[in-house]
Amino acid sequence: MQPDWTLAGKEREALLDTVKITDAGDTLLITASNKAAVDTALQDLQHRGSKVISVATPLGSKWLASCTKPKLPNASGDSEAIDVLAIAQRAALHSVTISDAGPYLIVSGDEKETVEAALGELAKTGAQATSALAQVGKKWIARCENIKFGHREVKVEQFGLSYTISGPNREAVEMKVKEFELKGAKVIVEIQKIENDWFATCDTGGGHDVFYKW
Repeated sequence: MQPDWTLAGKEREALLDTVKITDAGDTLLITASNKAAVDTALQDLQHRGSKVISVATPLGSKWLASCTKPKLPNASGDSEAIDVLAIAQRAALHSVTISDAGPYLIVSGDEKETVEAALGELAKTGAQATSALAQVGKKWIARCENIKFGHREVKVEQFGLSYTISGPNREAVEMKVKEFELKGAKVIVEIQKIENDWFATCDTGGGHDVFYKW
């Protein structure tokens, strides 16, 4: 039996707007708006046993490549359902740029849907979006949490009704201070650098005993 290339038994192709993998009989056609996405999908399929027929080449505003279908994993005759949608999604993520901006990650790309897909993948790791997706010039840009940075770098120490917030990065300390302010705390010592760390002190006025868990 040949591998099952259907999606939920209905569709003959998988696509994520900028990346499309089409069943063309004995071959698979991969198209995308950029070469990196096509190369990524092609490599993924190669790992599954496909052989490259043609490498990524420009075709109008798109890039096109082709390969054979993956071979069966064994000689048992069992069919293999290939998740081409997942391959397309992984390839599409290579169409975006993810920049480290301290407590944030800036996600940008030429296609709105691709940036949304990247944000969705990042959200699965716990990095929630912190800004709406917006178009700036020809790019689509959004911002999400940088969970490798975030509040793990920030220390909060209680001294009576006051809290001292410290950390090696000013932006991270500022984010935590703003959280305190939103809960009603007042900054009594503005953010300042002492040796290698940034410090600030907030007065909660006893609010933590009644309303909030600081």
